[in-house]
Amino acid sequence: MDTLQVSLLRYAGRFAAIYILIKVVLFAALLIALQFFQTEIPLKHVAFAVPLVTAMLVGQRLFKREGARLIGGKLHKLTGLCLLIIIAIDVPLGYLAFPDIEGLSDIKGLIIGLVLFFAFLAYWSIFFGYRIGFGAAEKEAAKKQAS
Repeated sequence: MDTLQVSLLRYAGRFAAIYILIKVVLFAALLIALQFFQTEIPLKHVAFAVPLVTAMLVGQRLFKREGARLIGGKLHKLTGLCLLIIIAIDVPLGYLAFPDIEGLSDIKGLIIGLVLFFAFLAYWSIFFGYRIGFGAAEKEAAKKQAS
């Protein structure tokens, strides 16, 4: 049985590009709504779906290009890389949102616990996003073969 040779860094880079693009689009939508319509869009709830949607898009692209899905260790490695990308992007943005971090030193343990909890959620969101993306691309390929 052949093993799938995939450059995980290539797809992690695609994940980063799409993730940043979605973040910029959401920020622009929020800015436009505030500037022109004087209303705030509750995008904080949408932010939890961004890693899932991004992984779905990259997973579909990976399946279409490679013709196979990642399983086991390769999928977990790619998911881990994507989680590191999210942390590298969101931690500095979080720091900019809360510049007075010294005032939060009393609840440092709670903050660390929340960060670990949300990292856990993000990891599994990315993992299942890839699985959903692979499944969708597989169904589409099967449908094309049947017709």
